[in-house]
Amino acid sequence: MDRETVSKWRGFNLLGMLFSETSAYYTRYGEDFCEEDFKLISELGFNFVRIPLSYRIWGSVDDPFFIDKEKLSKLDNAVEYADKYNLHICIAKHRAPGYCVNSDEKEEERLNLWHDEVALSAFKHHFGTIAERYTKIPADKLSYNIINEPSWDVRGYEYSIVCRTVIDEIRSFDIDDRYFMIDGLNWGRDPHFQMLRDKDKNIIYSCRGYDPKNLTHFGFNSEDMKRYKKQPVWPEDNLILIGGGRDYTYGEKELKRDIDLWGQVGKLFDVPIMCGEFGAYKKAPHDVVLRWMEDLLINFKRNKIGWALWNLSGEFGVFDSNRTDITYEKMYGHSVDRKMLDLLMKY
Repeated sequence: MDRETVSKWRGFNLLGMLFSETSAYYTRYGEDFCEEDFKLISELGFNFVRIPLSYRIWGSVDDPFFIDKEKLSKLDNAVEYADKYNLHICIAKHRAPGYCVNSDEKEEERLNLWHDEVALSAFKHHFGTIAERYTKIPADKLSYNIINEPSWDVRGYEYSIVCRTVIDEIRSFDIDDRYFMIDGLNWGRDPHFQMLRDKDKNIIYSCRGYDPKNLTHFGFNSEDMKRYKKQPVWPEDNLILIGGGRDYTYGEKELKRDIDLWGQVGKLFDVPIMCGEFGAYKKAPHDVVLRWMEDLLINFKRNKIGWALWNLSGEFGVFDSNRTDITYEKMYGHSVDRKMLDLLMKY
């Protein structure tokens, strides 16, 4: 898989195995995969799905090594559907023993993936168990995203150890040309230059499209509402973000700068670049979101970066997003945000 191939990936995140029954989001986002979603993605001209996973669905916080293999059959279904409708599927670990960017579970992780050897061994065990199921799937059909969005306080060398451990484990029994996706540091924002300098083969580097957060996550939760009280605007350069104890602006110039950085990484190191997630919550004004999204997509295309929207159906998606500021179109049994869908199809 080269830069050109990955740059043409266009698709969606599907959340059928992201939230366990103990997650606060379990009933909000559903708990299974629907073959119709894969069919619809293909029929609309897209070619990629990313499957974020929580180990809590088949595992246990009490025993980090426990795996109920029967519950992995849902993932088998997703792999089968992707193959049936000619979609590349990327299996992404979103919650691992000892780490998750989300705080949706009632019981927090007891281990620390970045510091505890037990957590890393358990993570390798979980990922290896999954990868053993799909060794016969060709590389152009399936890839692995090691861990979703390491937080700002995860150091590069700590992240490298985790990535290297899992990749080496899977390569010990999988096909030689399997590709692995590595998220950037700082929640996916910053390229992981230590891994880039290692010049490892078959690595895809993954960025994010959630800046400015006071637009993309406007109204998502009460904490954000306290921080982001003003209605977001775009493309004027007057969006205020709060971070590091100071306010700063984020507009067209900053967006172009950040995406260009990833584009230059792809060009200089001759590696594929993918935006594994981007999108905006339903309470951000629709016209503002569309202007921001088009600028993002323009810069992805210019920099040869593939992308996957978060998500297909739901509060960030094009189907059944329950916005109050648009008129939906009925299609395929869904309420469709036609303007957003047309924009995605355009790029």
